[in-house]
Amino acid sequence: MVSYNIRGLGSNAKCREVRDLIQNLGLDFCCIQESKKELVDDILCKNLWGSNNVGWAFKESTGRAGGIMSLWNSYLFSMISSWNMDGVVVVNGMWGTKRTGCCMVNVYAPCLSSEWIDPWDRLQSVVIQNQSCCICIARDFNTIRRPSERAGRSEISSQHDMNAFDEFIRNSGLIDLPLHGRSFTWYRPDGTCKNRLDRILINNLWMMIRSSH
Repeated sequence: MVSYNIRGLGSNAKCREVRDLIQNLGLDFCCIQESKKELVDDILCKNLWGSNNVGWAFKESTGRAGGIMSLWNSYLFSMISSWNMDGVVVVNGMWGTKRTGCCMVNVYAPCLSSEWIDPWDRLQSVVIQNQSCCICIARDFNTIRRPSERAGRSEISSQHDMNAFDEFIRNSGLIDLPLHGRSFTWYRPDGTCKNRLDRILINNLWMMIRSSH
């Protein structure tokens, strides 16, 4: 699976970029943030996936801001239910030939923390409700966990925000997968700031089951 902030799906080039990523990596599941789409339909999702065997769930953008899409191979992942809350799309289903229960959580947090109030209790409730499943929480939290994940001038993440995020991860019993080959995932164009804003969080059950496959 891959999680990807596309920063707008308004052009053919961006759609082709997503389709090439899905096909080149042979993805089973793809989490997209910042689609900037108020409407999503079957035609768009089949175009992005590159075939008809696609399932999807989405949360609409607010005008030209935000927008979340989750896409998956419908031959390998069977959706049982999906639901949305602010900045989050949750998909529950069965994955693979072993029909493993999974909860896939696609997150996009706005840049301003005031736009995403008290998300950690809500996300922790998702973890608690699905603790018998493999859980994967993907992507753009727009906050950091510790000061070492930031370099240069930045207004992202007060100490309070960092403490709350770290507490959520620890209290939920989630594993914060490490980055490979780089320390940061977001860079200001003028080079004055860089942060690790994007990550994948999984539970122990996901680690045990996926490692045994």
